[in-house]
Amino acid sequence: MARRVLALAWGVLGLALAAVLVIGLLAPVSASAGGKHKPRSRSIVLQVDYNGIPVRTYTVAQLQALTPFPGYAGFMKSTGTIIGPDAVTGVRVTDIVADALGTPLTASESVDVADANPADPYDVILSYDQLVNLTGFAMYNATTGNPVAISSLTGPLATLLVYSDPLQRVMPAATAGPLRFMIVDATSENAVMYSQASVYHVNFLNVIDPGGAR
Repeated sequence: MARRVLALAWGVLGLALAAVLVIGLLAPVSASAGGKHKPRSRSIVLQVDYNGIPVRTYTVAQLQALTPFPGYAGFMKSTGTIIGPDAVTGVRVTDIVADALGTPLTASESVDVADANPADPYDVILSYDQLVNLTGFAMYNATTGNPVAISSLTGPLATLLVYSDPLQRVMPAATAGPLRFMIVDATSENAVMYSQASVYHVNFLNVIDPGGAR
């Protein structure tokens, strides 16, 4: 799983914005060369791009209108502290992609999952195999901290953007963004993921298609 911290080409962007402002139009401002975007309004919480080109935005209500996936999720921090698993609800990343693009994610595509934190930007690029088959992810027993084989869990398990966390322990502060990328288990099996594989304050998905065939 790759991790990128992306930089902003201020010189080019500054000239472009100056030209736009002269004619009185304000375009969405990219927060990085990789395509992270500032929300266009307070109600929009997620933008989906295809190879860096904006395709669709979502409010929380629109994400909730997609097929919900209720289950249990938590994480183990690098310090060994374990949070959860708690009851959560979210929507599969693959369902969001299929809704936004009109067709399902393909095996040759990956998804860049990025956060909304301008002070410390963080994102992960996840392959189809990781998103659908959970390949390469690690799970841990929430009581002992010992590794748990994903194949040993009844599940089903899925990679989600979580939007509901009644206990308010798994999700980030509401003021910073209401979505968190997590592995969610539909069955309560006392298993949690590693925190560094999760992304909180998510506000952006970019579908990367090397062939650009869509």
